[in-house]
Amino acid sequence: MNPLSRVLAGFIGCLFLSPASTVGATKGDSKMAIFTTEAEFSVAGDERNASAVAWSPDGTQLAVLASLLRYATVFAVPSGDKIGTITDLVGGSQAIGFTADGQVVIPSHHDDSAAVTIWNAKTGATANVAGPDRSSKGAVTNALFEFVMDPARNRLAGLHYVKSGQGRAFAISIYDAHTWMLIADHTGGGTGLAMSPNAMQVAAINSLGGVNIVDMESGAVSLQFQANLTPVKVASWSADGKRIATGSISGGFGRLPGTDTYGPLQDDNVLQLWDARAGTRIAVARIDVGGGVESLEFSNDGRWLATTTSDGTCRLWDAGTLEPIETIAKGLHPTTAIARFSPDSSRLVVIRRGLAQATIYRTQSGR
Repeated sequence: MNPLSRVLAGFIGCLFLSPASTVGATKGDSKMAIFTTEAEFSVAGDERNASAVAWSPDGTQLAVLASLLRYATVFAVPSGDKIGTITDLVGGSQAIGFTADGQVVIPSHHDDSAAVTIWNAKTGATANVAGPDRSSKGAVTNALFEFVMDPARNRLAGLHYVKSGQGRAFAISIYDAHTWMLIADHTGGGTGLAMSPNAMQVAAINSLGGVNIVDMESGAVSLQFQANLTPVKVASWSADGKRIATGSISGGFGRLPGTDTYGPLQDDNVLQLWDARAGTRIAVARIDVGGGVESLEFSNDGRWLATTTSDGTCRLWDAGTLEPIETIAKGLHPTTAIARFSPDSSRLVVIRRGLAQATIYRTQSGR
């Protein structure tokens, strides 16, 4: 930061700078560090539909999934050098992750009966994990369309469809991420998951604005709460296990509260913080953007919550209060974005889908 910026920060308390500059922190708050742009690189040839991104456990690699194009790529950090690419994945999955030994968990590859595929990006070797529906070889009831992982505790929780009458319902599958044995399969679930830090529970979000806290071993629902009128799109569990953040879209169509009538819904509480044990709301932030929250994640050190919205903007919030800290990347292009913290919280990656660009921000907090 230049001398003039330091002077301004001392009087104003907060700076708003371009993504290529230093990102300022509010004066007097020891939780707030300073981010600078460390690197920028193209995330793939035409990966304008990046749907998921994950850091390797050691923070040296990024895995990016383009679900519509059905391929995944792994990049070195911070150089952006491409380590490997795999194509012909089963479509529809919106998740990617890493195992404890640095292999990549991707949507199933060349096997409709697989839940996921384990891929070594350096050698190209793959191994398919058997899907939860042993009575079928189809991707509909076997492929996990969403999953979350805890590499350190060797757990994966994923969502898949099950047959229900003439239609289908959701189910949650729990896998040991070391042996890749199916531990449990529970009917229920929703459209997305967030895993507790002890890998014992998941928060299942749904399109009706609800959140269910589900025990991963028994499948029992220990807590239910209504977060929004509109669909909850994303959720994240804080590293201390005490808070859950939810992000929603600001408008939609559904059943109007207290009636049997359907119509347009409007809910401006697009970003909220909840007590994970009681289901009571701790804080709310209203973001003035039409499409709502696209991604959100707590940093593992407990200081921050990063969000991206449908205009491509990435914002940083205080993880305990939802006090806004800084706009890290403004939406300079009609695009959406994904933001993810590195495992040690020293870096933040923002991938702008429409620009096919990844930006790595690094803290200046002494790490």
